[in-house]
Amino acid sequence: MEKVQVTVTGGSGYIASHSIIKLLEKKYSVAATIRNLNRESSLRKLLHKHAEFSDENLKFIQADLLSDNNWAEAVHGSKYVLHMASPFLSYLPKDPEQELIRPAREGTLRVLKSSLAGGVKRVVLTSSMAAISYGHLPPKNESLLDEDTWTDINGPDLTPYIVSKTMAEKAAWDFMENEVKETMELVAINPSAVLGPVLEKDFSPSAELVKKLMERAMPALPEMGFQICDVRDVAEAHISAMTEKAAAGKRIAVTDRFLWFKEIAEILHNEYADQGYKIPQKTLPHFAVRLFSLLDKETRSVLNELGVHRKLSNNRLKSLLGIDPVSAKQSILETAKTLIEQGIIKSR
Repeated sequence: MEKVQVTVTGGSGYIASHSIIKLLEKKYSVAATIRNLNRESSLRKLLHKHAEFSDENLKFIQADLLSDNNWAEAVHGSKYVLHMASPFLSYLPKDPEQELIRPAREGTLRVLKSSLAGGVKRVVLTSSMAAISYGHLPPKNESLLDEDTWTDINGPDLTPYIVSKTMAEKAAWDFMENEVKETMELVAINPSAVLGPVLEKDFSPSAELVKKLMERAMPALPEMGFQICDVRDVAEAHISAMTEKAAAGKRIAVTDRFLWFKEIAEILHNEYADQGYKIPQKTLPHFAVRLFSLLDKETRSVLNELGVHRKLSNNRLKSLLGIDPVSAKQSILETAKTLIEQGIIKSR
């Protein structure tokens, strides 16, 4: 029987790499897009370390979100498309429209148009909790949100990344409503902050927090936190959403639980203190965080999280896709373990 082909956009990314590994293990063939084919050799080597597959079941196509070139080739012969390519910056860009919003929105529409023309059955879009949980003036302990909620891009506490993810997902649903009848389906996957095993030195921006805590680059802890999910759950959710009939037309949040930085630091301290890692334990006052942000552009980009507890339901993940999420604690510890194994954090 001929293998079912899946196109994965942004094939060199953290979530995409884990998804490709799972797809190959499940005996799909994969067509992965990357911006530069010079990465093909290293990516094949990386994927062979984590999955057994024949090279004929994996091909790479050069494609860019801001160009029409090669997208028809990228989706040709694919039954499903996992659209994971999207820009992410750990700082506030000088030109949000050109650096984040335009490539996210136009790239999504480009992939959808190519998929529709190419006869793709279903597209699974990697969106974000960012498209759900912002712009609502949340109090410190806001009510539990779910996938029926949309970020208000005219509201407070927004960053260019949040706007880009919200606009890209909204553009996708608008396209499906206005341009597609019954020939193609869409599912959106909305992960929270993604942690879990790091496969290479190109890792999730969320893992940077674990790295900073382990290296004590953050001498004290701001009153910030985020809801955590595991990269393996995110990958599995995408793959399950390809074929689960009831998932069509749905948004599905992938998350476990909210943890403050202090709680994350405590988990790391309990595991690694006796190995010589000095994890910070003291809390930093809000005014000190704001002063520090004047010097540190990464801190400046997350000031909207200061003192805010955002809570998102994972009921749909469990009931619709049957995924019981990996615990946030396990994701944190495996992030740290693999950062050490990859030489990204030095052993003590």
